[in-house]
Amino acid sequence: MNQFNTRKAALAAASAIAISMAFVGAAQAQNATTTLRGAVFDGQTVEAGATVVATEVSTGYATRSRVGADGRYVLSGLRPGTYRVQVTSADGQTAQETVTLSLGQVGTLNLDVASTAATGAATDGATELGEIVVTGRRVFEVRTPEVATNVTQQQINNLPQISRNFLNFAALAPGLRVTEDDSERTISAGGQTAQAINVFIDGQNRKSLISDGGVAGQDDSRGTPFPQGAVQEFRVISQNFKAEYEQAGSSIITAVTRSGTNEFHGEIFGSYQNENWIAQDVFSERRGDVRPELEREQWGVALGGPIIRDRLHFFGSYERKDETRAAQVFVNRTEYESQFAADLGAFAVPFEEDLFFGKLSW
Repeated sequence: MNQFNTRKAALAAASAIAISMAFVGAAQAQNATTTLRGAVFDGQTVEAGATVVATEVSTGYATRSRVGADGRYVLSGLRPGTYRVQVTSADGQTAQETVTLSLGQVGTLNLDVASTAATGAATDGATELGEIVVTGRRVFEVRTPEVATNVTQQQINNLPQISRNFLNFAALAPGLRVTEDDSERTISAGGQTAQAINVFIDGQNRKSLISDGGVAGQDDSRGTPFPQGAVQEFRVISQNFKAEYEQAGSSIITAVTRSGTNEFHGEIFGSYQNENWIAQDVFSERRGDVRPELEREQWGVALGGPIIRDRLHFFGSYERKDETRAAQVFVNRTEYESQFAADLGAFAVPFEEDLFFGKLSW
């Protein structure tokens, strides 16, 4: 019982730390953001002195940059998401495009104010349409030496799994292996052990330096390291990762958490499983063994939205897991069975976990 209470206290402390560290300001860790760069042209010549503004479609946050004398610009520290990028030249000409940037990406987008001016002149007198939903095209990165796989929120939400551990989706990356048994879940890559993996969430190191050196909250546990409903997307880097990542020899997993938007969004989930929903293995079935007890309940909620539109947003998530399974206790030397008869047999082993996450972003 003391171990159980200690674990709950540790989880509560970790949750409090997660909430306190989730207040996002202008500065974020580099491995939890994305970068957009490119050049601005006016026909065949570069357009110096222009202003580039990238506005996140879902939140209204705007990031600005000046175009240099060589016509190039860089917008760094952007959150992964869809952006409306607009450039305004010194003489008032504009060009605009909507793009989607993935976590850890350095995307390239070149803009031409001359082509937009020609298009605007051709559309004079056009018929006005109703509301149009615009989806940004995805900008691809072609200059990085990293070998990486991005897992999107659509994949996390739509691909099935039973444990609500977002790290299970790391198996989508070539070379990564997710191993799960009754007592723990581990991730390995490149033929190395789980100790060679490191996970970063919003730039924070999740390395367990006490238990096995794997992922905190996952290795040697039936729990999950972080609520899945609070993860926006993550990136698995299997080769050539940068020096900013630490304590890893085989692969890096870096994730970014969800934020509130200008619209209220919420979700609720629940799942239940017992021993009758799982097939018994053929050997125990032939022996006539009773199915081991199993009962697993998982449920949770998430809610996000605006506090001040385009300026201040909130997001919160809570996930609960209750699991009871049977464990067999036996001695290898039968001559000692009489001495430990009261302690031998099948016993219920309960597990409880509460995961909280809260975030304010501006």
